Amino acid sequence: MLNTLWIPVLSNSSEYAKWALAIKGYARMFEFWDILNGTDAYPVKGEGDTAISDQTLADTRKEWRKYNNKACGLMLRSTAEDINLQLDSLHFPNTDEASGE
Repeated sequence: MLNTLWIPVLSNSSEYAKWALAIKGYARMFEFWDILNGTDAYPVKGEGDTAISDQTLADTRKEWRKYNNKACGLMLRSTAEDINLQLDSLHFPNTDEASGE
């Protein structure tokens, strides 16, 4: 279980610098910083890409989702109620549905 007790709760912009540094450190420790900062996007198979099998792609997506859920959970656990309600209400299309899988 990830222990987030030492991460400050973001409730206003004056706390952002301290909060952001703590989030960055935590996410790096638990290996989901690249997902959190947008560097590691949802894995897709390019047109004509035969180098990766469907099973490998499915396994990679499953692992990515696991770390993405950890990143999302960290954001919700480390923000004040008004902020996390806004974050939780954001809707991102389900990538699997969008690609017809």
